[in-house]
Amino acid sequence: MKKIIAILLALAVMLSVFTVSVYADGTDDVVEGGESEYYFENGYAKYNWTSYGLTVPGAPKTIKGTWDYDENLAEICTTHPDYGEDGVVFPIAEDDGALYTVDWFFEGTVLYFEYKLKDGAVPEPLNNGSYSFNLLKVALKLKEIPGFGMDVTMFKLTDVVTTDGSVLFKDGKKTGTGYGYQGGFIHPLPMPGAPSWQQTEPTEAKTYLYKDKLISQYGLSEDKLSNYDEFYTHKDKNGETDWALVRAVTKIKSSQGRTPPCYTEFGNRVMQAVDIVEPFAFKVGVFSVEHDCFFDLYAPELYELSDLERVWTEVGTGRLIGDMNGDNSLDVTDATRIQRCQVGLEFYPESDENTLIDDIWQAQTKYFSDFNGDGERDLIDATAIQRFLIYMDYRCADWLPFYARKYAYYPDPTEAQPTEPSDPSIPRITGFKSTGKGVEMTLSAVQGAEKYRVYYYSNNGWTKLGETSGDTFIYDDAQIGCEYRYTVRCIKADLSEFTSDFDHTGWTYTYQPELDKPHVNKVEAVEHGLQVSWDAVDGADLYRAYYKTQGGSWTKIADVRSTSCILSGAAAGKEYVFTVRCLSSKGRGFASDYEQEGFTFYYYAIPKISTLKTRADGVELNVSANHCHRVRIYRKTSSGWKRLGEIDSDDESFTDTEVEPGKTYVYTARCMTADGSAFASWYDSGYSHLYSVATYVPEFEFVIYTGENMMLVQPKDNKFGLSSYRLDIRFPGSEYGASAVIGSEPTYIRAEEIEYYAKFYLSLAGLNKNGDVITDYDEDGMLVYMLKAPDYFEVEKTGDRKYRFSWSNYAPANGENFALVSEDGKYEIDSGYMRINWYEVDLSDYPEDTKWNAMVWGCLSNEICCSLPASMDFSESDYK
Repeated sequence: MKKIIAILLALAVMLSVFTVSVYADGTDDVVEGGESEYYFENGYAKYNWTSYGLTVPGAPKTIKGTWDYDENLAEICTTHPDYGEDGVVFPIAEDDGALYTVDWFFEGTVLYFEYKLKDGAVPEPLNNGSYSFNLLKVALKLKEIPGFGMDVTMFKLTDVVTTDGSVLFKDGKKTGTGYGYQGGFIHPLPMPGAPSWQQTEPTEAKTYLYKDKLISQYGLSEDKLSNYDEFYTHKDKNGETDWALVRAVTKIKSSQGRTPPCYTEFGNRVMQAVDIVEPFAFKVGVFSVEHDCFFDLYAPELYELSDLERVWTEVGTGRLIGDMNGDNSLDVTDATRIQRCQVGLEFYPESDENTLIDDIWQAQTKYFSDFNGDGERDLIDATAIQRFLIYMDYRCADWLPFYARKYAYYPDPTEAQPTEPSDPSIPRITGFKSTGKGVEMTLSAVQGAEKYRVYYYSNNGWTKLGETSGDTFIYDDAQIGCEYRYTVRCIKADLSEFTSDFDHTGWTYTYQPELDKPHVNKVEAVEHGLQVSWDAVDGADLYRAYYKTQGGSWTKIADVRSTSCILSGAAAGKEYVFTVRCLSSKGRGFASDYEQEGFTFYYYAIPKISTLKTRADGVELNVSANHCHRVRIYRKTSSGWKRLGEIDSDDESFTDTEVEPGKTYVYTARCMTADGSAFASWYDSGYSHLYSVATYVPEFEFVIYTGENMMLVQPKDNKFGLSSYRLDIRFPGSEYGASAVIGSEPTYIRAEEIEYYAKFYLSLAGLNKNGDVITDYDEDGMLVYMLKAPDYFEVEKTGDRKYRFSWSNYAPANGENFALVSEDGKYEIDSGYMRINWYEVDLSDYPEDTKWNAMVWGCLSNEICCSLPASMDFSESDYK
């Protein structure tokens, strides 16, 4: 830039002048083109319309209902052109000849609507005699929920009355013999076929041992019983009957008004309740020989019955949890299918998701493949099934329905933790602590003890956990939220014999760690996905990472013991949100809460290098940044990719100046986050370019209109050492062109067509010593305007040692360049190319007595100077 400024200041000195000879040349038509961009909204903001309908056996006279779009994971599109201002239309009144009037209103996110049949209106039935209507259409922005409109109850009918007076729905309950569908289709939980003991009438006469006891216990008469059956008898280790499963239903209607479908969990099955409560709410009860009485399935006394859970899994009724192939049994095939789903070889069937979760009474199951009941379907469930099949513990012993667990027997903690043991030789547990690694127990020291063995109480009695020679022990397989009973005993170091008794009552403790929420501190694009990193949490041993996309729900990525993991297969061009939660050591439950807002990260597509050009000072890369905030440029070397620099999203090009003629270079680009702290995209294999004189189109340093039919031109210094050029001029609208051979120094060109506001095309071609063209050549040339110097150049003081220079330019310049140069050439302030007609400088870093020369000149859009400078002398002393 200093060289250009010096030349501009020295224009009074005449340099070598060439008068361009004219030659005949037919001019080409010029078609001015432009670039256009197609803007679109990223993400999943796709608006659809969704219909909800009703099918009934009689012509409806009134229809009332509600619909909650918040509950249905949707947003109403209020600006959709085809819908009302609230994004809802009611098509019955339109589609059926305006037979109905409709009243509706919103209360919060709930839509209330009511249809009334007009006087004299007669709806037409279908061929089968039923009546079917579209109740409403809603313009929705759907969120990510499986089976939308099919497996979810989308709206609720509260009252439906037909013209003949039949009441099909009353206060939200179905009545009479009518039928309808609420929100598409209702899919009840699939129930297995009824075994022989569930048939309406026994196929043969049976002798029952406990029938009279049941009649006596519940005060029933035999004629009030329906379908009584003792369908399973259990034997203890001595071969004696200790309990039996009994099916019994009465003919007495429920006094509690429970409305089916109503479901609960028992063991590994989801069961359907009945609207008959005596004697058993779920049709099946247990007769305990020890207690000599009947119990309903959720009675806490059943906790002590051996093998009950396993027997119920094998012979019970209802949907079997973990049964992936629908054969009403648990086997290795089910575990294998879960494993295949987890690694992507198979997909979970739609029937695996509990779509009636909101209607299930006392139920906890979200996915039927979630065998161990931890809220996730993963490989742990497959392992739990395998452990169950070989009679190993697969989860904590509280397998009873959750509303019975709190009644299950545990020793009184005050009794289980005496302040002083009766025998000091018996070790005791003096403290508990919930950590990420498990239940940490503190043991009392017993004099002479070599090791301690720790136990917990299960259905099979006291079960060994492990040994320790210290005063602490960690049980790492506890399930969060479960209460366990523990005890400890002294044992020899070689485990050959016990050296003490143990406390037979034990000590109870509920494992409930409360660790800090993990904080995601970084997300970065890596090969094949996104790497998520978070801060370590004190006490944590295992983490579960999640992600979600716009409108979606949290989806598990992986369980890891490190503080990072990779989301494989992430799709570029999407926004992701990440969060992390602490787990217990073996993933048995959550040990912390999680940051619900998460860490938002936009995963950009790989930037593309659209063109590579040979420039005077290096290789110019034009980059399509795909709207990312900044792009980092790399060049491949023998030792890998070398970082060259970065460009902001507003920039379009980057020049690599560290190149040599005759060599080929390979480049790639990668998106960065706005703060430059992480990679926001991956990168491609790169683009190669030969940097040679043959690929170079010579460039101009400046083309300046000097008046008197002259312009001053100079080729740009380049790495190829060119010293001779052919200059071609083409005048638009004229049949004439001109050419001349010039050197590498500034040269005046004179022609009659060179005048103020003239425009023409210039091209340069590099020549060798023989006058042959050895460079590439731009046949179209560079369009230039002949501009006068800017006018009304002035300065004003705006602050302490701050000054504002301004000017006017009546010529059609695309921009300006401003420079402030000290007389001795020691200091220079250069604005660079800009599109404003003012520039403000702060001289705080320069001596106050400096004398300056200020200049401004017009430039083209390609930053080529195209006018003489307007200039002035400037000293701060003149503005005291």
